[in-house]
Amino acid sequence: MNAYLLLAARFALLAVLCVTTHPAPSLAADNRLDLKQMLDNVTARAEAGDAEAQYLNGTLYGADGAKQAAQWFLRAAQQGHAKAQARIGVAYDVGDGVARDQAEALIWLTRAANKGQKFAQYYLGRKYARGDGVTRSLQEAKRWFQASAEQNHAIAQFELARLLEREDRDQALRWCRASAERGHVDAQYMLAGLLDRLYPQEVLQALSQPGLKVELPPQVNSDRAEAKKWYQAAADGGHLQAQYYAARNAADQTEALKFYYLVAMHPHRDRLDDLKVDAAIRRLEQALGADGSQEAMRRAKKWLSNQPAREYTLRFLMESV
Repeated sequence: MNAYLLLAARFALLAVLCVTTHPAPSLAADNRLDLKQMLDNVTARAEAGDAEAQYLNGTLYGADGAKQAAQWFLRAAQQGHAKAQARIGVAYDVGDGVARDQAEALIWLTRAANKGQKFAQYYLGRKYARGDGVTRSLQEAKRWFQASAEQNHAIAQFELARLLEREDRDQALRWCRASAERGHVDAQYMLAGLLDRLYPQEVLQALSQPGLKVELPPQVNSDRAEAKKWYQAAADGGHLQAQYYAARNAADQTEALKFYYLVAMHPHRDRLDDLKVDAAIRRLEQALGADGSQEAMRRAKKWLSNQPAREYTLRFLMESV
C-alpha cells in the first residue's frame, strides 16, 4: 500500500461517520463502499505485518478503543516503527490501554527518541524536567528538548526557552520566538515579557521625562513594539495573563472592558485576583453606561465565538507524533 493511501485511510473513519450521518443525494453508497474497502485494505496489510498499517490502525481508535489501539501500536513498535514506539511509550507511561509501567515506557520512548522522533524527544525532556519516573536531570531535559526543538516542535521550543531563561537570555529569546511564531500562546506571553524586561521600565520612564532630549536607540523602540505585538497575540489566543495585560493597557475603555469580561469568563480565572477584576469591571461599566457595556460584551462574545476548540489533552498532543 502506498503512503498516500495510508494517509487517506487515517481520516476514513471520520469520513465514514460523516457519510453515514449525512449521506449525499447521490454516490453516498459508493463513497461508503470505497472507504470501507480502504479500511479493510489497511487492516489486511496490518494483519499481514505491515508496520505502517499497524500504526495507522492504532490511530483510528478513539478513547473508547485505547486497548485495541495499544495492541496495534505495540505490534508496529516491535518492528521498529518510531511513531508507534512513541505512542506505546506514552500509553505505558499513563496507563492508556495497557497497565501503567514507567520502566517499559522509558524503554520505548528512548528507542523512539534515539531515532529522532520529535514527540518522544519532547516527552522525555518533560519527564526529566519533572523527575517523573526518572531521576530529575535538567541537563537531560535540555538535551531532549533541544533535539525536539530543532525539529520545530513548538512545545519543546517553549520548554527549552524556559530552562535557558536564566543562563542564556539570547538563546531563550531565540527558542521562545520560534515557539511563539508557531502559535504557542504561552511562548507568546513569555516572549513579550522577555522583550519587555530587556530595558528597566524606570529607566525608560526617566528618559522619557519632558525636557529631556534623549533619543532612544531604534532597537529599544523596536523591541518594545514587538513586546506589545506578542502580548496582543497571546491575548487574542486566550492566554489569561495576556488578556489581563490587554485589559489594563487597552487604548479605549470599551476594549478594556471587553478583555476584563474575557478574563472574568476564563476557565482559569481563579489564578488572578478576583477582587481587582470585579472592581475594574464595575468601574468601567459605570463609566461606559449600559450601551457601552453592551458593546464590550458583544465584542467579548464575538471573540469567544471565533475561537477554535482547544483540547490540550495528552491524546490531542499525541497527534503531533
